[in-house]
Amino acid sequence: MFCVNCQKEVEAQIVTGADIYGPRVFCRDEPFAMCPHCGNYGEYAINKEPPFSVIPTFELRKAYNHIDCHLSSLWERQIMTKAEAENLMSVRLYGGLHPYRTHEIRTRDEAVKAYHLAKQLYKEFITDVKNS
Repeated sequence: MFCVNCQKEVEAQIVTGADIYGPRVFCRDEPFAMCPHCGNYGEYAINKEPPFSVIPTFELRKAYNHIDCHLSSLWERQIMTKAEAENLMSVRLYGGLHPYRTHEIRTRDEAVKAYHLAKQLYKEFITDVKNS
């Protein structure tokens, strides 16, 4: 996995939310990847999807939340599926050259671009739904 803090590939330790946040948190059983060098951590996988390849910094973890807030509202309101939203993000962010996954973002600049695109998608599709 790539540790954004160390800026190198590392052999991540797989730990649980209880190891990071304590045993009383809602995510105590969820897997997290932790860098053995700096202690930085990030989600390992969600809902049995393939593992993420990035251990983000605190700043990127916050950015992921803001990006996903806009994107998840699109599929939660059944405006589009998660796959459709991720495909649109892939096309707009990477020209469709590789798949989009929020938790694969490695840099602040990429996160800023993804945030603005997610916000734009939200405005496009939520406005269209309200005007229908």
